[in-house]
Amino acid sequence: MEISAPDAEVLHLSLSPTPEAVRDAHQRISAWMESSGVDTDLRGNTEIVLGEALNNVVEHAFAAWAGSLAASDAIRLHIKRGATGLTICICDRGAEMPGLMLPDGQLPAISEATDLLPEGGFGWFLIRELASGLDYYRQNGWNRLDMVIEDTAA
Repeated sequence: MEISAPDAEVLHLSLSPTPEAVRDAHQRISAWMESSGVDTDLRGNTEIVLGEALNNVVEHAFAAWAGSLAASDAIRLHIKRGATGLTICICDRGAEMPGLMLPDGQLPAISEATDLLPEGGFGWFLIRELASGLDYYRQNGWNRLDMVIEDTAA
């Protein structure tokens, strides 16, 4: 994983498309947010959104990845702190989103028995609930997902 020299306003990370790299990135992001004075609620929402989004990139965009591209160049993450929250950009060189569109984020069918809850299917619902300004496009072999996570305490 590559990391730029972080300042209080911006964090740049480049990581490989593996669960281990995503876990390491989460630790670095969490530490950066804490040291930058990001509000606790905003940190929590950001960790949920990034957990879902980055895990989706690894599990879906790179499902067939065989290590053929530079691992450190596979996923790039940029987070900028602003007066009203965090602006986030995730770029990756994996497969494009189906139909070149963001998933709608519908909840899976939920039965009354909690032991029958599906394991997955909540990610895009959570992302859409916690982030705004969602925008996705693909250009020159790169996927780009932009979003804003607003500070509700601001």
